[in-house]
Amino acid sequence: MKQENARPTQVLVLPFPLQGHINPMLQFAKLLVSKGLNVSLVTFCGNKPMAVQDYSSVKLEPIFDDLGADNILQKSGEDYIERFKAVVTLRLPQIMAKLGMSKAENPASCLVYDSLVPWALDIAKEHGVYGAEFFTMSCAVSTVF
Repeated sequence: MKQENARPTQVLVLPFPLQGHINPMLQFAKLLVSKGLNVSLVTFCGNKPMAVQDYSSVKLEPIFDDLGADNILQKSGEDYIERFKAVVTLRLPQIMAKLGMSKAENPASCLVYDSLVPWALDIAKEHGVYGAEFFTMSCAVSTVF
């Protein structure tokens, strides 16, 4: 029996902001929307706040690096990854709360995260949300690694 006030399933998609990772996850998010789910794509926007408009059925949830860092893109790859992790670890729970993603509010909520950010599963577990890893590369490439 379907509850009349039940919220539709909320899925949050977290790609790693690197070429070849965002588009496959965006296409997957669009597929989920076509199945009737509410889907939001987390976008890491650096430190320049900007207006975000939704141009598709997938909602955008921007995360800005407003923690006072210098231009992180001019630093090493390791610095960028550490900064991304720090900012997302701080901001992702706020987005999840805003979207009502908890077992109490929506027991079917799910975080789909890029395989390059395995620590996102810890955040999902802390907030009682299901987590699913998404591999942006083919299984053949994964086998080589």
